[in-house]
Amino acid sequence: MDNIEDKDIVILKDEEGLEHQFIIVDMVEIETLGVYAMLMPMEIESENEDYYVIMKVVKEGDEEILITIEDDEEYENVAKTIEELYSEED
Repeated sequence: MDNIEDKDIVILKDEEGLEHQFIIVDMVEIETLGVYAMLMPMEIESENEDYYVIMKVVKEGDEEILITIEDDEEYENVAKTIEELYSEED
């Protein structure tokens, strides 16, 4: 994955080694924290389900990779910022 962009499809493995496909719905840059990707699973279990995964985008050499946000406080700050951004659009 050279450069991650909106609408890219990525494949992530879960703890059990199973692969899941996600669409990158949006990329959000938060000034003090970095760049984050909002991912929506391609296999949605329910039509009424709005389920997103938030992952951090980091540079590794010439590539951008997605990593899990391990810090609870960082995750909460990012989720709150994204929620505020989307509520402003409505």
